Amino acid sequence: MVIRKLYRIESAHTVRNAVSQRCSENYHGHSGVIEVFLKSNHLDNAGMIYDFGAFKNTIGSLIDMFDHSVHLWKDDGPECIEFFKKYNKRWIMLPCNPTAENYCILFRDLINEVLLELHMLNNFQNGEGAVYCSGVRYHETTTGYAESDESDPVLFHFKDVEFSHQTLIECSPEISYIISLAKDL
Repeated sequence: MVIRKLYRIESAHTVRNAVSQRCSENYHGHSGVIEVFLKSNHLDNAGMIYDFGAFKNTIGSLIDMFDHSVHLWKDDGPECIEFFKKYNKRWIMLPCNPTAENYCILFRDLINEVLLELHMLNNFQNGEGAVYCSGVRYHETTTGYAESDESDPVLFHFKDVEFSHQTLIECSPEISYIISLAKDL
């Protein structure tokens, strides 16, 4: 059994080393559509994998951190990074080039960290099973998307991502706590 939840974000990035010069040489925006797919080994007491209402303060809050923000790659030049950090309150420093393919794996991996921490912190209170994100589909445009699935290797962790102060204070207490746990490791 699989459930799917859809999100929309507005963000800006540049994709270094892309064949398209427009993408590789210019910061530009996207209206991204993110589909999150969850699986579990059994249904909870209500007959659900994960209550759609529970998404808001967990997975929804995480994805909202990427909305109306600039996505920087740690390998961008220091002048570029300084500029965007100086003139934007909402930015995220990524451990990877912000391609649709990398976003899929990044979101899947971070969502799985969230779900694992929720399970370990006993925040699953309705008999949820081993809930996990089996994949993410990231629509960068209306005509193109990339998709990760559970066979893709885990590449990213919260400890590898830097969030601006503004994105951190605007996320839910649950996500803020999980990020702080990951940074302390």
